[in-house]
Amino acid sequence: MASAEFQYEADPDPMDFAEGAHAKRVGRISGEVRARPDGLRLKLVRDQAENGKGVAQGNTNTAAYKRKGHPVYTGDLTNILNLDVEGRTVVVEGAVRMVELCRATLAAGLMPPVVPGETFTVAGLISGGGIDASSSRHGLFFTSLVSMEVVLANGDVVLADGANELKDLFEMIPHSYGTVGLVVAARLRLIPAGDCVVSTYRHYRELELYGKAMRDALEGAHARGAPHEFVEGLVYGPNSYVLVTTEWGHTRDPATKLLPNFETWGAKAHGNEWYFQHAESTAKKKQTQKQKGGGGVASGDGGSGVLGVVDRMPTLDFVFRHQRGFMWVVDMYVNNGCLTKSRCGRRKVDDAVADKVARGQEGKGLLTQSEMERCRVFQVRVTRLS
Repeated sequence: MASAEFQYEADPDPMDFAEGAHAKRVGRISGEVRARPDGLRLKLVRDQAENGKGVAQGNTNTAAYKRKGHPVYTGDLTNILNLDVEGRTVVVEGAVRMVELCRATLAAGLMPPVVPGETFTVAGLISGGGIDASSSRHGLFFTSLVSMEVVLANGDVVLADGANELKDLFEMIPHSYGTVGLVVAARLRLIPAGDCVVSTYRHYRELELYGKAMRDALEGAHARGAPHEFVEGLVYGPNSYVLVTTEWGHTRDPATKLLPNFETWGAKAHGNEWYFQHAESTAKKKQTQKQKGGGGVASGDGGSGVLGVVDRMPTLDFVFRHQRGFMWVVDMYVNNGCLTKSRCGRRKVDDAVADKVARGQEGKGLLTQSEMERCRVFQVRVTRLS
């Protein structure tokens, strides 16, 4: 469902999808789809070397079900076709990862409204879901869709938007997980973004106060006409809850320079606290700073009287803040406080994980089934739908 801020409409310039090299890539994919033998399902392949080896692309399921599928190579759909700064839209191929997309758009002072993670692809997020801390304001990833180019099961290539004769297809693709068609390109809306963000962290020991503060950060902020750009809650145990509210910032803005003790935390620096650790330790600083009368302490929220601690970080670091450490999974997997609670230990862990990711092995045997069950939980965030 589209959020109130984004309404689906016709694509302003379908010719943006007709660029020569892109059209050839889509034509090849169309031919591969048409060549599928009867009785075989399609399997998407991003690395030709992995063809036939059952590599699971873009999900955490077992790869066994892909071993006998008919391969369709999508690994070269990695190009940004058009960035319209004035119109605040971007036309991008389906296999472009969020990190490449955000780097390109942020250089123009723009960002996708919802950025779920560094390695997710545009097509995967459209066909799947895509949610993040900005979803309370902007909805799911696909609510920024203007149009998409889709290869159907018979190999036909169509352009669907929210106003043409393929509106039904346009509305069916999100959450279809590739069962309706393959998204090979899309036009997305963008929003203005700062080169940094300013976050306020508040710590609660009582669930009731935390719930009240979360409600105020969501419903109260909207009612006051000043919704937060990002709202995120983290639960560490029955007596430890953290609420993080975040706004866009600009390092050259004189107002930001007036903030006392304005700290910058490096989300990407190996050895630094992982973000979930950083959020809790930063939020707990409020008592010490309050006693000292120190800076960096924000005002109370929602009438709870809990002070917050402020810091900032570069925008790209923030939107991918959970990538290093994979949320909390690496910490739980290592399960050794001597490593995960010290800078030296985290650096060793970060280096080892980065090496595995660089070699393309992050999904190959990193976690056993029992370890996945221990380290992963379903995440639910409040999403504004109207």
